Parts: sequence; structure tokens; C-alpha cells
Amino acid sequence: MGFSQLENELLQKTKNTDYFTLGEVENYKKQLEAEGNLKTFRYAFNKFIDEECPNCGVKGRFRYRIFGLLKHPQCSYSWYMKPSKYIILQLEKSFNAGESFAADLAYLAEKKGEKSSCLELIFSFIIGTLFRLVFAIISIPIQIILYLTNNKPNH
Repeated sequence: MGFSQLENELLQKTKNTDYFTLGEVENYKKQLEAEGNLKTFRYAFNKFIDEECPNCGVKGRFRYRIFGLLKHPQCSYSWYMKPSKYIILQLEKSFNAGESFAADLAYLAEKKGEKSSCLELIFSFIIGTLFRLVFAIISIPIQIILYLTNNKPNH
């Protein structure tokens, strides 16, 4: 089963865009919800975060890059997200990795005709989470330093 025209449009746009207005985001959400494709919406905006540009004050959904770097193309300003948001984001990504690892294990076992035990799933969730958590532990202090040394807007 392929993607709808709207899904393809959104996936292409999120691949090539660093910023969406809140109105655009809400419009895509309503349209995809009407199609019954809300999973595509969540997937497409997986690398975006709601934020306010500290330079011009415009609110929207910005693509975040390594160490929480955000860019606003309209005013050509870039900055790092607040460390508290970055830490929460890294913890969410770690838990998502654990969940994905456990789901993959269960899928592979089911494909072989076996059944995964609850203990195996819990253990695989912990392993997946810890594996991703290593990156978070390394990146959080670096992100804090980058945030603190980032140039502030000239107001």
C-alpha cells in the first residue's frame, strides 16, 4: 500500500524544510486525520519541535539538528534549544529506542513461529534504552556548553 498524495507532499516538505508555521502544522494534522493517516503526521514531524525564535519572536515548529541546533530561515538566525528541552528529548528518544528494540524482537520471534516471554521483552527494552542512553549521556554536556556559548540575538 502506497502513500496518499498528501502524505507524499508532507514527507517531501518535512525533508526539505527547517520551519513550519503553527497554522501549516495544524492544517496538515487536520487533513491527515481526515484521511486516517495520523501516524504519517507523527512520523513526518518526528525531528521537529515547537519553539519560538529568540531573534524575531515568531512561533512555529522547527527542525532540530545535532545537539538541538534550530534554524529560522526567515530571519537567518540559528540557536540551540534550551538544555531542559534537549534532556527531555534525549530521554524520550532513549525510551523510544528501547520500545522499538523490544517490538523488533517480538516481531522476529513471531515470524519464526515462537513467542517472546515477558522477561525477554523487558530485557530487550532495557538494553535498547541503555544503548541509546549512552549517546544522550555524552551529548547532553556538549549541548549545554553549546547553548551557553551560543550568540544571543541583538535586541
